[in-house]
Amino acid sequence: MNVIINADIYDFHKYKTNVFIIFDKEIKKVGPMSEFKEEAFEFENILDLNGGLLLPAFINGHTHIYSTFARGLNLPFSPNNFQDILDQLWWKIDSKIDEETLYYSGLMYGLEAIHNGVTTIIDHNASGEHIKNSSFTLEKSICKSLKMKGIFCYETSDRFPIEECIEENLQFFKKHGRNSAALFGMHASMSLSETSLMNIKNIIGDIPIHIHCSESIDDVQDSIEKSGLRVIERLDKYNLLNNNSLIAHCVHINNEEAKLMKEKNIRVAFNVNSNMNNTVGLPYYKYFRENNLKTIIGTDGLGCNMAYEYITLVHSFKNKLGNPNAFGLGDLVTLINDGYSYASDLLNIKLGRIEEGFSADFQSYKYSPFTEINEENILDHVFYGVFFNLKPLNVWSSGLQVLNENQITLNVKNEYKRAQQVSKKLWNRIKMV
Repeated sequence: MNVIINADIYDFHKYKTNVFIIFDKEIKKVGPMSEFKEEAFEFENILDLNGGLLLPAFINGHTHIYSTFARGLNLPFSPNNFQDILDQLWWKIDSKIDEETLYYSGLMYGLEAIHNGVTTIIDHNASGEHIKNSSFTLEKSICKSLKMKGIFCYETSDRFPIEECIEENLQFFKKHGRNSAALFGMHASMSLSETSLMNIKNIIGDIPIHIHCSESIDDVQDSIEKSGLRVIERLDKYNLLNNNSLIAHCVHINNEEAKLMKEKNIRVAFNVNSNMNNTVGLPYYKYFRENNLKTIIGTDGLGCNMAYEYITLVHSFKNKLGNPNAFGLGDLVTLINDGYSYASDLLNIKLGRIEEGFSADFQSYKYSPFTEINEENILDHVFYGVFFNLKPLNVWSSGLQVLNENQITLNVKNEYKRAQQVSKKLWNRIKMV
């Protein structure tokens, strides 16, 4: 049993000061320090935060671990539209990823995620030289080696042997481990034919899907050309909008599509930094709010810093809606908590609160406020103080301390050198294309 003492906690629901937290894999008790009796327990570890701030660990609601080794890769790159970005960069990279590359991509991405307070990842994978068992490879690096939690899938498309993609998703859905879960991955409407969509539905039944939708206007135009329908309508035509499915981006959906997703109990993952980086636009949040659509937040593989994503989302949505009051910190908290709720449902655990019965996934900060801090303004302090200067000192995943005073506690020191070797081999394979 472990205990954290003299902590202030905020979990996007409640703010409490000077408390203790007793936990193993789950939180057993949270109480005021005035009631803490050290002699009544035998604690394996005691950490005194000395007034430090404890937050729940973050969730990355949509990412691409396979993109990890793109950092520093120098390729001819002169895109004029989103399809050019795929052709000139991402589809060159993913087509050459083998098992070793994917494992080390997961290891390096996960380590950066931990340094950014993230312990749960929802990934959307493509690895052209390692389709079979690819989700198990990511489970090995993220969940087994790094003790994190992951929700994995393979992005089925007509770019790869589609039967292998489908089989990989089905096998992981049947056999994934305790700290992981599965969705059925599909790349995007524009990379799937009518025949492929029909075959997928005939095989997967009610498994929730994870797919990019209307990320660029190209996807919408392609869907209309193929089927006469917009993207969400096309998926619905084939009964693929299964309950609890996750749809990423939705930059170019209309209000009717938003209504349809609400009817089907769909989750949407926003990825605003990636959207702006790819110049595809930003989601029109009014559609999501008016239809009470549950939305979560991801990075789309563009780093691991969820706090940076939260900041950008708030500022960009205010500008998109043309009103400084159109999207506030309360809206952000709703999205953050929707992410915790969604991951909790899929993983069959309770994430996102620092209270009894919840998984012991949290992060601590040495935050020294220079203005008054209380229940009414704690969110402002977290957003403008902690998020703007994100440097978690300690991170726990299912009760295991994976970051201690900003140092990874896992035995991965030699893996960084190996990752450099693996990434160089990947780059050489890509440049030979």
